[in-house]
Amino acid sequence: AMGDRPPRHESEEAVDRTWTLQVHDLLGEWETDAGGRYTISLGPGKTLNYAEEDLPWSHLTAELVQQGEFFEAPVTNMVDDQFVGHLRIRREGDAIMTWFRAPVANAEWFSTGVPAIRCE
Repeated sequence: AMGDRPPRHESEEAVDRTWTLQVHDLLGEWETDAGGRYTISLGPGKTLNYAEEDLPWSHLTAELVQQGEFFEAPVTNMVDDQFVGHLRIRREGDAIMTWFRAPVANAEWFSTGVPAIRCE
């Protein structure tokens, strides 16, 4: 009967919990070999917020969405509100790998990913 079904929001919360566990090892502050630092945090819905500050020159932000094995998004430099390209990330072992794609038509993903390790 209709009345026996759990309210819909309970099942949505369960899905959210599963998703939060999935992305848990992406969250936090990460540092590349070159000393670049970025933060990944939970965004609205099923998105992840990417933020990389190198003020005063750049403050890059992206709202990453899952695309298969990657999370991907267009990247904006908030300092001058410019679209700077696309980013894709995924966890590989203890690191996060990021790939970049230039903001031009038919651009390919850079073949070499940039590893970052969690900041201590």
